[in-house]
Amino acid sequence: MKPSKYSYADIKRTTNQFKEKLAQGAYGTMFKGKLSSELLVAVKILNNSNENGEDYINEVGTMCQVHHVNAIRLVGVCADGFTNTYQMHRRNMMTTARGTMGYIAPEIFPRNFSNVSYKSEVYSFGILLLEMVGGRKNFKVMEDASSQVYFPEWIYNLLKQGNDLRIYIGDDEVDVTIARKLAILGLWCIQWHPIDRPSMEVVVQMLEREGENLAMNPNP
Repeated sequence: MKPSKYSYADIKRTTNQFKEKLAQGAYGTMFKGKLSSELLVAVKILNNSNENGEDYINEVGTMCQVHHVNAIRLVGVCADGFTNTYQMHRRNMMTTARGTMGYIAPEIFPRNFSNVSYKSEVYSFGILLLEMVGGRKNFKVMEDASSQVYFPEWIYNLLKQGNDLRIYIGDDEVDVTIARKLAILGLWCIQWHPIDRPSMEVVVQMLEREGENLAMNPNP
């Protein structure tokens, strides 16, 4: 049976906002967690690395295929935009964010999880749009793991609260309605399920239309 997919919100609920620290080592910090099935897990947040994450992807792909009484079973993974990447085990849940993985669609990780399609590129484009609007990279590492905010969720909350989003080109400020339009379109592009994302053809059409108010999308 394939591991389940979890959202970043699921991970926060599982660990009760990373409340109970179990241990801390050279490679990361471990927190106590409980799944909705009452299964106890340990959540290990890996330290940041400058490596490209290739070994990590291969490792998780291998673990998906390993089943042995003496091996830790892989329960599931979470990769919300690959801003935060998680491995969930019966006794060990690992997280990491490496290289440019913040731009990789969730269906690409691990490679045997799902089929890659052109909608995977739409996801990457959506992240770039959100970075333009937010004026920051899609993940800001903070010392306190419990205070980490999933970047698209940060943008989504700004929109829901009615806050203005501003883009500057040099010293010139872009119209706030354009910034809002780009933000909503970016959120549509990074929906978890590829079928919910627009095609690039539709994206271009939306960008070229003037004065169009896009419908607010569900939180990715």
